[in-house]
Amino acid sequence: MKSTDVVDIYHQNYFLNAVDGYREFLNFDGTEGTLFDRYKRNIDALDLKPSENFLEIGCGRGEIVMYHAKSGGYSMGVDYSSDAIALAIQKRNELCLDCFFL
Repeated sequence: MKSTDVVDIYHQNYFLNAVDGYREFLNFDGTEGTLFDRYKRNIDALDLKPSENFLEIGCGRGEIVMYHAKSGGYSMGVDYSSDAIALAIQKRNELCLDCFFL
């Protein structure tokens, strides 16, 4: 099986209704308090400092990328799903954050 064989399952409905943290994403404001628990644990494990650059490959909706940007860091997210990137860009624009998604 190739990665292109499964691209169709990573659509907007999946990211807004099925994948972990979809309920929290609706209220996500870029702060740690609005992240779902697994992302909070990931942030603690990463121990990112605002002075550090952050690149997340497979960023999905981009919550950790946006969290780092809101904290003052330079961040970029990349994902296979164009729908995930579209959601990340929409949320980034709503929150007026300076981060990048490809």
